[in-house]
Amino acid sequence: LDLEKKEIGDLEAVVLSSLLPRTASSLTALRLCTNSIGDSGATWLSESLTTLTKLKTLDLANNCMHDAGALSVATSLVYLTGIRSLDLSNNWIGDEATATLATSICALSRLQSLSLSENRISDVGAASLAVGVVCLADLVQFSLRSNSVGLAGWGALLDGLSSCSRLSVLNGCAAFSRLAAGGCEDLDLSGYEMGAIAGRFLRKSAASLRRLDLRNNGLGLREWEVIGEALWACSGLEQIADFGWSRSVLASGVTDLDLEKKEIGDLEAVVLSSLLPRTASSLTALRLCTNSIGDSGATWLSESLTTLTKLKTLDLANNCMHDAGALSVATSLVYLTGIRSLDLSNNWIGDEATATLATSICALSRLQSLSLSENRISDVGAASLAVGVVCLADLVQFSLRSNSVGLAGWGALLDGLSSCSRLSVLNGCAAFSRLAAGGCEDLDLSGYEMGAIAGRFLRKSAASLRRLDLRNNGLGLREWEVIGEALWACSGLEQIADFGWSRSVLASGVTDLDLEKKE
Repeated sequence: LDLEKKEIGDLEAVVLSSLLPRTASSLTALRLCTNSIGDSGATWLSESLTTLTKLKTLDLANNCMHDAGALSVATSLVYLTGIRSLDLSNNWIGDEATATLATSICALSRLQSLSLSENRISDVGAASLAVGVVCLADLVQFSLRSNSVGLAGWGALLDGLSSCSRLSVLNGCAAFSRLAAGGCEDLDLSGYEMGAIAGRFLRKSAASLRRLDLRNNGLGLREWEVIGEALWACSGLEQIADFGWSRSVLASGVTDLDLEKKEIGDLEAVVLSSLLPRTASSLTALRLCTNSIGDSGATWLSESLTTLTKLKTLDLANNCMHDAGALSVATSLVYLTGIRSLDLSNNWIGDEATATLATSICALSRLQSLSLSENRISDVGAASLAVGVVCLADLVQFSLRSNSVGLAGWGALLDGLSSCSRLSVLNGCAAFSRLAAGGCEDLDLSGYEMGAIAGRFLRKSAASLRRLDLRNNGLGLREWEVIGEALWACSGLEQIADFGWSRSVLASGVTDLDLEKKE
């Protein structure tokens, strides 16, 4: 009896209920999908359903049943012991009715197909179902897609479904039987909400899996954490279709891994973390700049970073790390003793993580380039760094631009950096080596936040300096006070580019100095 799309609502269901018993001797299939049968109509129908003992197919999908109506239908199912297919998908069924349904299906030992997709079932309802499905030895197809079932619910369900030896299609995915059996090489699970399920069975294909597709599964961070743990064991994996960059990571013998601007966030970082250890024997450069890796993603990455002992370049610039994530990364650095370049600029790193970083870099004796620009480091963090940089004898480049470091912080840092005899570029300014050496005639330090630094070294060029440019350094009154004291000694100075009127002041033998309206 096919009554699909017949505009049957509560009223029509009452009439139908009065007629159905006369079909009891012959009716094997009742299709009432895509109507408007609500709770009242479902309650009336349930009374007549008890008479349809020859029924093998019951389809009530895409109606308007909530728990009240579904509970009535579930109660009537114990009379339909010969039923093979039951579809209650796309309704409003919640955990209460699901619990009753779970009890009723224990009587349906011949059931082969059960769909509860697109309802309102949570982990609680899934746990109830887990008890009921144990009785369904003949079950071939089962679907619970588009509900609110998480890892805990699916965990319970998969325990229950393990008794269903004939189950081959789960959530509409015909590849489930292959997944459960193991030994898969190319596994396409796209679009079936198979994330939590894949995490359970992937290890069975650890030795054989080459390609995995989990696109359009609505997977969140927690699901990928579970899947990521399983991927550790898949040593022959060549591609995860969800992430275009995965092929680069999984390429044999990769040395330079450039993942800049690959839209890698915390979720992707979890997956990447599970894949990186297999590059440990060859990877020397890891570039993850300009992504959206936050504290959670950074914490996951830090675990795999400890395995990359051949790494020489690590770039995590322009991400979303605060102290929590940066602290995890900093802790992992002690394992990367061969690293030459470290870029953590343009994040949200503060003094707490900087203190840990300062301790960790003591182990990085080969470090040549360190950038912490555009973070939230103050004089306190700078003072911590001052202790760490003393150990960096090979340091050539160091940057702390666009933080909140003042004269005190830079004073401490310059004391520490004095041990770095090879330092030639500071805050991106290649003229630093000339400034530090002294004897400069024309000194262009514009745009590098070199004010506090200039104040420290200008006296070394006192006899030679003719022109000084400190424009676009964000200098305040206190910085110019310090620089001004150093300028006293610069007897041959002819111009300070920051102030157009300075040439007039510094002109030899000036008698009349007119600085009217010079701002």
